[in-house]
Amino acid sequence: MKNILKNVSARDRKMIEDIEVMLGPEPSEMGFAKNLFWGRFRNDLIFPYPTESKDERAKCDALLADLEDYLKNEHPSILIDQEEYIPEWSLKRLFDIGVMPSADINAAQAV
Repeated sequence: MKNILKNVSARDRKMIEDIEVMLGPEPSEMGFAKNLFWGRFRNDLIFPYPTESKDERAKCDALLADLEDYLKNEHPSILIDQEEYIPEWSLKRLFDIGVMPSADINAAQAV
């Protein structure tokens, strides 16, 4: 910094150094959240996330296709709105599709 700031008094140099300390590190050294706080969206720090295998991508695509088909053709959204109740068969269907985790998975994760 001393080479950059020619003809600057020691007092001003000290003030500049203090300000640089208060501002923190350069954006290239900061994490995603701190950059976001300063108004910079550094998507290179978070994307592509998460990375998945081709098998995992295929499973997710199939799950989403099944879910979309169910929601368009079977899901009783109007009935749920009218009666303010979700029918048991509708919940069971979501479990069958694989959208809702089974009780076995929840128990295993709790341990």
